[in-house]
Parts: sequence; structure tokens; C-alpha cells
Amino acid sequence: MPEMVYEGIMASNIHNRKHLFANIILSGGNTMISGLPDLLKNRLDEIVSKRHKGLAVKVIASPERLYSPWIGGSILGSLSSMSPLWISRDDYQDQGWKVIRERCQLFNPADSNSKLTLIT
Repeated sequence: MPEMVYEGIMASNIHNRKHLFANIILSGGNTMISGLPDLLKNRLDEIVSKRHKGLAVKVIASPERLYSPWIGGSILGSLSSMSPLWISRDDYQDQGWKVIRERCQLFNPADSNSKLTLIT
């Protein structure tokens, strides 16, 4: 996992890397494994210190991280700009998996004709 985090950050824009290394946020049930935050930080410190002098690594693991994905999904789902992506049971029963593909194509931040606005 530390290697995946490192590679993911290194694949990002060079100007964002320092900020990303300083703000690694753990969320979800699997991050509750005892010792995981410290293990991840220590291993990332080893990897980063060999390749990038003076770059700080910070792993944030709040006690509420078990529920963070649900809270974030709830907030995102409550935004009116996300309503075009909502899929009802009837929609899914009528169209099947194709409705997912259709709705997900609505949101493409790289596309200037996207029907949704990216909220940052």
C-alpha cells in the first residue's frame, strides 16, 4: 500500500506533490486495522527520504474515519448539482447497467460541454 500511495502521488502534477504528501487522509473500515496509520507513515517516510530530501509526509487518521466515506457520500449526494446522476430503482430496472454508463458520462471535468459543474 505505501508504494501505491507513493506512485499515485508521483503520477500527479509536480506542483501538487508536496501538498499531497503532507495530507494523506485515511478513511474507511480497512484503515481501522491496528497500527496501519503508523506503518503507512513509517514506510512512506523511508521511500520518500531516499528520493526526496526534506519532503514531509503526514498521514491523517481521524478516529471517525470508519464512517468518513458514508459521510462524504451523503454530503455529495445531497448537492443539487449531483441530482442528474441519481439513479432510481425504476431507472435501473428499466435500463439495467446501461443507465449507470449513461449517467456517469454526464460528469466529465475535462469536457467543457459537461452537463454538471465540478465543485472544488
